[in-house]
Amino acid sequence: MMKSRVSIFPVFLLLVQAVAVMLVLYVEVHKTPQYEKRTANSYHHKRFMSAPSEFSHITDQINDEGQLTTVAQLTSGGEQFRTVTDVVSGLRKNVIMTCVNRGFLPLLINLLYSIQQLNIRNLPPILIICEDQEAYLEMSKVKGNFSMNMLLTLTNMNESVSEATAFKSDDYKNLVQKRVSYIGIFLQSGINIFYIDSDIVLLENPFSFFRGNFDLFIQNELPGKTDLCTGFFYLRANERTVALVQAWEELLPTDPSGNQRVFNIVVRKMRNKKVERKKKLKLKVLPMDRFLSGKVFRLSGNQSWIERNPKPVEIHANFLVGIESKIDMLKNNDLWFVEH
Repeated sequence: MMKSRVSIFPVFLLLVQAVAVMLVLYVEVHKTPQYEKRTANSYHHKRFMSAPSEFSHITDQINDEGQLTTVAQLTSGGEQFRTVTDVVSGLRKNVIMTCVNRGFLPLLINLLYSIQQLNIRNLPPILIICEDQEAYLEMSKVKGNFSMNMLLTLTNMNESVSEATAFKSDDYKNLVQKRVSYIGIFLQSGINIFYIDSDIVLLENPFSFFRGNFDLFIQNELPGKTDLCTGFFYLRANERTVALVQAWEELLPTDPSGNQRVFNIVVRKMRNKKVERKKKLKLKVLPMDRFLSGKVFRLSGNQSWIERNPKPVEIHANFLVGIESKIDMLKNNDLWFVEH
């Protein structure tokens, strides 16, 4: 009998630990998001927002696949490159934000060409947050191909994170989760954020849809189900959206499932009927027949986007694993705008 008790005890301990973790997550999820006044410096996480290393010079080399690559030689004492907090003071009202690493560069360049061909009047500045040095160097070289106002910043990451292109890999989660802090910086500074993933194309001006008395305009990913997409949204800077992003950021470490699930939890909490009116988030879900996730696009048939009525405003190459599958999907559907 004693031997049986000893063998059960470790199992009992595991059950206690599991219950404790679930209780912590439950408390965090059901905690009412509160607006907290912060300065831009309070978001300046040393791990990925401090000033990057300097470059001494740039050389072009041929890699093992015979492709031309840019290699930075790092030394002390060189040019300082801007970080996210460096550009806040120079921005007004609206900014388009996107993030990129070396692996996603082809998709980002395609996104930029899709925006440029729309000739949007009074287009806000496009802030490109480069997550590794290779992405910064390459974007610095191709920036002149575009007539739009583009701002480049570089995070402090000594090694490339281009391997973070695999959806739900640890590197990918780390890459995506940091973006929440970037968004918080601008909202706290009174700047509206249009966040857009690099694996997206724009086919019409989306700003005409960001109208009305709403705090959040966002794409829904799944037909028949509310699954708000953290890869395409517009946030108006106010106390409600600052509280939303702060709660989103604080809840992220408690849930390994990823940033989008946590975001949806926080949005539901802030729209609960028990939330007092002035704190209740005003949400506008964008029409699914105009703003298409990768899944919705594939389920909606083989008709060309040009022939569709109504015409899509945005198509997202998500629900695909791997960079090449995303590029193939865009090319096969006449959604590749890169000029040769």
